[in-house]
Amino acid sequence: MPEENPAAPVEPAQEPSGEGTIEGQVGEKTPERVPSNWQDDPAYRESQRLLNKQADDARAATAAAQQQLAAAQAENQSLRQASTEQNQFIQTYDPDAAKALQDKAHLNRVEAELAQSRQQNAQQNADAQARNNFIEYHTTRAQEQGLNPYDPMYQAALNQAMVQGDPGIIEGARLEMAISARSAADAAPPAPEPVPPAGAAAPA
Repeated sequence: MPEENPAAPVEPAQEPSGEGTIEGQVGEKTPERVPSNWQDDPAYRESQRLLNKQADDARAATAAAQQQLAAAQAENQSLRQASTEQNQFIQTYDPDAAKALQDKAHLNRVEAELAQSRQQNAQQNADAQARNNFIEYHTTRAQEQGLNPYDPMYQAALNQAMVQGDPGIIEGARLEMAISARSAADAAPPAPEPVPPAGAAAPA
C-alpha cells in the first residue's frame, strides 16, 4: 500500500470557464426574460369588460325574447282552447248554429278561391292583351318599312323579344331584314328592255 504524501499541495477545484457558450464568451450569464403579465394590461382588461358586457346583453335579449315567445304561445294556446270549447258548446246545445257556422266557413273558403281565380284570370287577360298589342305594333312597323312581318326570322325574333321583354331584339331583326333587302336589290341585274310585238312600228 503506497504511502500518502502529506506535503503534496492540493489544487483547488477549477470552475468551468464556460468556453464554447455564449455566457463564457461574454463573460457573464444573460439574465432570463420574465414575460409580462398581459392579463394585467389595461387595454386587455377593457376589451374583456366590453366583451363580457356584450355577452351579458345578448343573453338578456335572448332571455327576454324567449319570455315573449312563451307568453305568445301560452296566449295562442288559450285562444285555441277557448275556441274549441265554444265550438263544442255550440255543437252540443245549438246544432243549427253549428251548421250555420260550418256553412259560413265553407262559403268563405269558396269566396276566397273565386277571388283568387278572378285575379289570375284578370292577370292572364292583361298579359294576353299586352302580347297582342306588342305583336300588332311590330307587325305594323315592319309593313311600314316594306318588310314581311310573317318572315320566319322576324316571327322568331318577335317571340324571343316577348319572352325576354326586350324590344331591341325585334328592332334589330327589322334592321337586319332591311339591310338584306337593300343588298339583294342592289345585286339584282337591271330589267331587260321591252321587246315590241311583231309587226309593230319601231320607236323613233
